[in-house]
Amino acid sequence: MARLRRTECPGCGTVGEWAEVGRFSARCLNCNHVYSISRLKPKRSGRPKRSRGQEISRRQERRLAKERPGARTTIGSGCLPHDPSDVEEKEYRYECKATDARERILKLEELQKLEGEALERSQVPVFQLEFVEEGKGRQRYAVLRWSDFQALTGGV
Repeated sequence: MARLRRTECPGCGTVGEWAEVGRFSARCLNCNHVYSISRLKPKRSGRPKRSRGQEISRRQERRLAKERPGARTTIGSGCLPHDPSDVEEKEYRYECKATDARERILKLEELQKLEGEALERSQVPVFQLEFVEEGKGRQRYAVLRWSDFQALTGGV
């Protein structure tokens, strides 16, 4: 029985010696006790805990969506092909990166990926970086394409 391969018998303590008895029960081949399969399967302890970096990033995305009128966080932080990036609003598409380290490497591929996603939807790509320092707060930066920066500042 594949689904109980590594399961310990509550009666005798042997591991992995099971015979299926109907759809919802199994018999230990060592002690012959019959148990409900739901009783034998280990209970999941819920959602895995997020790392500190994931928690910082999640807060950053939510904060940005609250600050920008009409903005929303995307489903699964952009993991779905039809809803990429982290935050979007009518004119802008944001990719958010946060760290509690003193530096973060920004790769050209990240910028090009965001640019492609934004331009498909006729939006301006904005890459937001956030550095979080314990006890000092956070510093936020926005990375824009030069042409978008010039358009925002009136070509200066």
